[in-house]
Amino acid sequence: MQQGAVSSEFTMPGGLGACIPPLLDALGWRGSDNHLAESMPHLSPELDLTDLLNVMANLKFGSRSMATSLNALEPQHLPCLFLKDTGDALVLAKSDGNTILAFDATTKTYSEIHPDSTKGTAFFFSQVDSRGHSLHRKQRDWFIKIIKRFGSPLRQGLIISFLLSLLALTLPLFVMTIYDQMPFFNDNKTLAYIVVGVLVFIFSDFGLRLIRSGILSFVSARMGNIVGNEVFRRILYMPPAYTESASIGAQASRIKDFDSVRDFFSGQAFVALLEVPFIILLIVVMGILGGSVIFVPLAAICLFALLAAIYLPLVKAANAEVSTQGSARQELVMEMLTKMEQIKQTSTPVMWDNRYRQLSAESAAKGYKAAQLASQINILTNALIMGTGVGTMAVSVNNVLAGSMTMGALVACMILVWRVLSPLRSGFVVMLQLERINKSVRQVDRLMNLDIEQHTESLLTLSRELRGNVEFSQVSIRYMKEAYPALLGVSFSVSHGEILGIVGHDGAGKSTILKLIMGLYKPQAGRISLDHTSLRQMDPLSLRRSIGYTPQEPQFFYGTIAQNLRLINPVATDGELQDACLRAGVLDEVEALSDGLNTRIGDYQIKQMPITFLKKLNLARTLIKQVPLLLLDETMERADFEDREVFIDLLDELRGKSTVIAVTNNSDYLAKADKILWIEKGRVRKFGPREEVIPLLPEEYKC
Repeated sequence: MQQGAVSSEFTMPGGLGACIPPLLDALGWRGSDNHLAESMPHLSPELDLTDLLNVMANLKFGSRSMATSLNALEPQHLPCLFLKDTGDALVLAKSDGNTILAFDATTKTYSEIHPDSTKGTAFFFSQVDSRGHSLHRKQRDWFIKIIKRFGSPLRQGLIISFLLSLLALTLPLFVMTIYDQMPFFNDNKTLAYIVVGVLVFIFSDFGLRLIRSGILSFVSARMGNIVGNEVFRRILYMPPAYTESASIGAQASRIKDFDSVRDFFSGQAFVALLEVPFIILLIVVMGILGGSVIFVPLAAICLFALLAAIYLPLVKAANAEVSTQGSARQELVMEMLTKMEQIKQTSTPVMWDNRYRQLSAESAAKGYKAAQLASQINILTNALIMGTGVGTMAVSVNNVLAGSMTMGALVACMILVWRVLSPLRSGFVVMLQLERINKSVRQVDRLMNLDIEQHTESLLTLSRELRGNVEFSQVSIRYMKEAYPALLGVSFSVSHGEILGIVGHDGAGKSTILKLIMGLYKPQAGRISLDHTSLRQMDPLSLRRSIGYTPQEPQFFYGTIAQNLRLINPVATDGELQDACLRAGVLDEVEALSDGLNTRIGDYQIKQMPITFLKKLNLARTLIKQVPLLLLDETMERADFEDREVFIDLLDELRGKSTVIAVTNNSDYLAKADKILWIEKGRVRKFGPREEVIPLLPEEYKC
């Protein structure tokens, strides 16, 4: 038996992280280090068991566990992860029947071991076929399909509710027996049996409710996890045209839509919904015991239905108004939080305060109306319940006086009527909530039925290596139907290794060209090709992994400088990070920081850093990975002389190696371009070699 080797070349986190590469090797995984790095949890220096299982799930491996011992594992069970009861971890790669090739996470070495009686937990992994996964295609009636996945636990909950309804009959019958038969008891033995029976009822009721609560809690938690993850992932993979046109508040409401659905399944309303069908059983028993008493709860049900028909439209309208006002207020708060600095700079806090006061007042007014309706419903349902109880008592007393009912049956009917009214009232409340729940479900279904950018979760690669030849042919696009075209009939081409400078005033369409190349938008007319292949035939996410892009405004996420740089290339070494920083002219500034590459950015501290430093760091992140096509959007505009020289040297270095398309109005940078595209108001004014275009440019571009 030959000793294996860990294939992953980048540094794995500590803890159980050391087990992942040998485990993947044994499972025959053929993914890339980039894919493995992207599956790792963020900011976790060490992985525990939960982290490891999540990483394997991200790599599309399902898992199951079993308590066992080493000598109980058969060769066909391997490979697996074996966690000893002592906490030590082994990756059991394969067995010849006598010995097992095992990787020890503590020593990080392979060795052959003889299986013994060491006890622990074995985790077995199998690859999941995700080609039919909901993320990969549109999903009609997606939420119904999710509900069907929980058919078994929901049926169990329904059966338990039926058993609880049967148990609910036990106590009234015991009480009726005591009332009616007590004078005929010869000793206390019969009474003792009845007491024991009541105790059995109490503990059985408690146990069944506990089991049902556990089942519904599982359904709620699991459904919340599934729906929450899918909603979040759908938003991540939605085309930018869907997300950029919506406010932050609207995006947040998309994520919050599933909360009400999850809370519904975990709340008392759903419990009542499970019990409502079995009310009929209790009413039938009331009819058997009390005869005409049955008409009282039946009349109450009719009145509840009448109230629902009257108030449901009113509640629906009130909730819609409250939701609209609440969304408007939320969007204002989100906008304020994201633009706090601009509010301070323009000295407009009073204006924002007044806007919030107005929206808050309108929201409070709508909320008051909805609360009034809720209060009316509560008063009416309480009155109806009390009236039903009094009516049941009156009819029962009349039947007792008439001799058609016993006193025990009267007491039993009173107990049963309260047992009927409790879920009936909750069911009435559920009916009023159904529209809100249904709206949330429709929102989730609508989201799941939208197109996404990527149609597979595997790390797609282009069919052949890109060279960076870009061609626009009569390309036109407008962001909205009523808007002026952002580009109109734009044509140009740039070949491998050339530098193209795009020049023009603000709003001319320069950044739009870069967004189109990255597949963020699709043109309404014309053709964009990369290496003579239409961009429409390429997966957008795969395309973006194959090109480099430096946005106009630097954007960093919470984490260290090294972690932000590795977003482009997760397996980049520290040496490669330093080299990219050196080429961007920011290495000295990074090393001057107290923690160097491990300095945290992306939080409030980033506002204290010079914008030039952030722009150069932004450029360094793009240079982490060698790409055939580099898109630079006003990367080093208005830089000082030294930084300009560094950027010019970088352009000279990239010439002939990568195609560079740089949006810039800087004459020094334009002088380094092989070709220049001059664009104004979405139209090409001039395109051609640098020597032909520069003399035609306005003087402001020649300074």
